Amino acid sequence: MNKFILLLPFLLLLGCVSTGTVLTVKNNDTVLIDYTGSFQNGKVFDTSIKADAENARLPLRQAYAPLEFIVGSGQVIKGFNDGVIGMKIGEEKTITVPPAEGYGEKNPALVQDIPRENINGNITVGTMLSASSGSTGRVIQVTNSTVKVDFNHELAGKTLVFKIKLVDITRD
Repeated sequence: MNKFILLLPFLLLLGCVSTGTVLTVKNNDTVLIDYTGSFQNGKVFDTSIKADAENARLPLRQAYAPLEFIVGSGQVIKGFNDGVIGMKIGEEKTITVPPAEGYGEKNPALVQDIPRENINGNITVGTMLSASSGSTGRVIQVTNSTVKVDFNHELAGKTLVFKIKLVDITRD
């Protein structure tokens, strides 16, 4: 009973102390985000969480950690960036990112037929090729005379769904 009497004034004092405002994400904050990205059909394409990668049977990476980026810096796609603004530490939500706020619509001009003689080696559908410009494309068709290569980003034209959790905010 005596312990409770001694603690009571301390507990009352704690209730009177203001903890200030809750920090929410704004532009120029550095944030840490755990995420799982999927298509609208639920198929996971990327995650920062090892258990989610294992469940989705994704090729495993050596390390898993929250994604760190500066909000508003252009380091991530617009829809992802905008989705974290206003979040509080520990908050979780799901955001849907249309192509216009993600990797853009598919551009037909980025699908090109390349003469077969200009490509060395055995090429099959799915092979990734690098152009002299530095662009990377996926082979989508092979004939005796041409190789059709899609230089669009692999997520172009797709609506993306992200389950995200704000792990931390750092503000200068």
